[in-house]
Amino acid sequence: MDFDLVARYDEVVRLRETLTAKSVMPTHSADGHTYIYNMGVNMVGVPSVTIPAGYLQKGDKVIFAFGEQVYPGLKGDKKEYVDRFGKKGRGVAGQLLFETNRAAMDVDVYVADGSGAVTIQPSATYRGYQYIQITLPSHVGALPLENVKGLVLSSSEIPTGKYVATTSDGKTDKLVNQLFKNIQRSQLGNFFTIPTDCPQRNERMGWTGDAQAYTRTGIYNAHTQNFYRQWMVALRADQGVGSDTEVPGGIGSTVPTYNRTDDPSFATGTTWSAAVCQVPWQMYIQYGDTQIIEENMDTMMDWLNGMAFYKTSDAHPYLSSKATGLADWLALDSRTPSDLVNNAIYIYMMEVTAIMAEAIGRDDYAAVLRDRHEKAKADWNSAYVNPVTGKTRDLNGQTIHTQASYATPLNFNVFSDENKAKAEAYLAGLAANPNSSGPTAQEKEAEKDLAPAAPQGGGRGMGGGGGFGGGPTTSNFKPWTITTGFSGTPNILPSLSRGGYTEEAFKMITCTDFASWLYPVTEGATSVWERWNSYDNAFSSPSSNSMNSFNHFALGAVGSWMYEFQLGITTDHGNGKASYKDFVLQPSAAGIYTSLEGSYESNYGTIKSAWKADKGKMTSYKATVPANTQATLYLPVDAAVTNFGTTEGVEYVGITTRNNVRVAQYKLIAGEYEFTIGAAAVSVK
Repeated sequence: MDFDLVARYDEVVRLRETLTAKSVMPTHSADGHTYIYNMGVNMVGVPSVTIPAGYLQKGDKVIFAFGEQVYPGLKGDKKEYVDRFGKKGRGVAGQLLFETNRAAMDVDVYVADGSGAVTIQPSATYRGYQYIQITLPSHVGALPLENVKGLVLSSSEIPTGKYVATTSDGKTDKLVNQLFKNIQRSQLGNFFTIPTDCPQRNERMGWTGDAQAYTRTGIYNAHTQNFYRQWMVALRADQGVGSDTEVPGGIGSTVPTYNRTDDPSFATGTTWSAAVCQVPWQMYIQYGDTQIIEENMDTMMDWLNGMAFYKTSDAHPYLSSKATGLADWLALDSRTPSDLVNNAIYIYMMEVTAIMAEAIGRDDYAAVLRDRHEKAKADWNSAYVNPVTGKTRDLNGQTIHTQASYATPLNFNVFSDENKAKAEAYLAGLAANPNSSGPTAQEKEAEKDLAPAAPQGGGRGMGGGGGFGGGPTTSNFKPWTITTGFSGTPNILPSLSRGGYTEEAFKMITCTDFASWLYPVTEGATSVWERWNSYDNAFSSPSSNSMNSFNHFALGAVGSWMYEFQLGITTDHGNGKASYKDFVLQPSAAGIYTSLEGSYESNYGTIKSAWKADKGKMTSYKATVPANTQATLYLPVDAAVTNFGTTEGVEYVGITTRNNVRVAQYKLIAGEYEFTIGAAAVSVK
C-alpha cells in the first residue's frame, strides 16, 4: 500500500491554563488520610500535586480519584438530599460522584520511592473533573491548597471572544455572563484532538451532531480553522463506501467511527450527518476559506447525492427517506418527527453547498443542487405545513406544532414565503407558552381518523424526547422555557431574532426556570451540561447517570446567537458573502438588558461591539471596525427618529428593514465609532 506522509493541520494538545484548588471539601476519611479538593471549575486535563517532604514513606500508594460532582446532603443542602444521602440515608454526602464517569478508569496511582518531596503529574492520560480526591497513606491532614494544581489541556487556544452584560435586576447579568464562560470552558475542554462529546466518561467520541450544532459558536469563541480542518480529514476517511444494497456517501454519528472496516451502510440521522456540509460552510462564511470547500466538495456531494437517491415517496420525491433516526435528541417535547426537522436540515445543506460550489467554480454542482433545492423546499412545505392554518404537521396530516418543528426549518430557510410569517408567529407563541404545543382540541377532533405517521428509523421517540431524552411529553412547561433538543435548540433564538421577535428571544435567554440556558447556572454549573437538569438527574431516585455529563458543549451552541444577534457581529452570509473583510453589525437590545459589550477576534482583527439600553430601547452604540475592513451597520431606531448624523468614515445610507426590524443603515470604514440614539435623532462621533 502507498501512503502519503502529511503533517496534521491542527495544534497538538498543549497546556493552556494552570488552576489552583479553591477549597478543601468538608467530607474526609475518618483516618484523615483522604481529602477532596475543589478546583473551582469543571476542568479538563491532569492534576499536578506537590507532596512535601516527610508526607510519604517508600512504597506508599498515593491515590487520585476524580469526579465532576460531590453528593449533596450536608448541612444546608435541600432536605430531600439530606434525607437521601446524609448520615440517616446512604451516608455518602460530600463524597465523589463516580457514576457519571461510567466505566472509565478514573483512578491514578503513584507508588512512592522515598520520603522526599515530589510533584505527581500523570502524563499518559487526561481527566474531566472539578473535584479531586487525594489519599496519602502516611500523612494525616489535607494538603495546602497551593500544592494542588490542575493543568488544563486542550487542542484549542484559550477562547478569545468576549461578552459582558448588565441587567436592570442586578442578578441576571451574573448568570448570563457565567453562561458565556461555561460555553467557553466546555469548548476548551472538549476540543481535544477531536471535538469530543464529554471528557470524563468512557466515550470521548466525535459525535457529528454536536459538531453540526456547535461549529459556528466554536469559531466565534476561538481560532478553530485548523482544528476543524483536521477533523474533516477523519470525516472524509470514514464516509460510507456503499454495498450491494446501499449507495456510498453516508456519514455516521461519530467521527472517527472506531470501526476496523469500511462502513457499507448509508446512515440516517441528518442532524448528525449534516456536519459533512455544515462544518465547511461555517468555516467558509467565517473565514472566507475556499480551501476547506476544495478539500470536501466531493465528500459533500456524495452525501447529498445519496440523500437524494433515497426518496420518501412518489408524492414527495425530493424529500429523503434517510432523513430519519437521530434528530431532536433529548427534547422535552417529543412530538416532533425526525423526518420533519431532518429533511429541513438536508434541504438547507443543498442551499449552502450550492453557494460553496459556486465559490470554487463548480457551477455544474451548483446548478444541480439549486434545482433539487427548489423542488425539495416545495415538497417540504407541501408535506409538513397545513395549507390552511400554516401549522406544522406529520406526513399523514396530524398537527405537530412544537418549538422544534418551527425553529429548525425557520433557521434553515425552508418555510416558503407564504408560510414563513405564520411559522415565526407560531414559534413566538410557543416560546411564550410552551404548553400550547401539539394540536388543539378542535384539531384533534378533526384529525381523529388520521393514522399517526409511522416511526421511521427511530421515530418520534428517537428523534424527540423519548429513550434517554426524558420520556413522554408533559404539559407542564413554564413560560419562556425550552422544549427542544439537539435539532431545535441551536435554532430557536436565531429564528426568533430573524423574525423580528427580539423581545421573545431575550426573554428566553434570561429565563431561569427549567428548562433554560440559565437553569444549570442557577445550580452552580461552571460548564455546559449534557442535560438541562443534569444535577437533578444525577441525584434523583432513580438517577440517570448512565448518560449524564456535566461537560458537554452541544447545548452551548446558543453562543453564536449571543455574538451574531445580541452583539450583532456577523458576516452577510444570508446573501452568500463570506469572511470579515466586509461584514455586518446589527446589535439588538430588549428585555432587562441595560448594556452589553463584547468582541470577536476575526481573521482581520478585533471587532468590538457595545451598547446601552433603557427599558429595552438602545440609547447608544460603540463599534470598532478593524484595519483594512469595512462594515454595514444596521442600527435599530424607532419611527420617530428622522435625523441621522454622520462623521468622517461614516456614510448614512437610509432606513431599511433587516431581520424584520426597522433599522438605520450606515457604511463604516475602519475605525472606532460611537452613536447616540435620541428620541428624534442619531448622532455619531
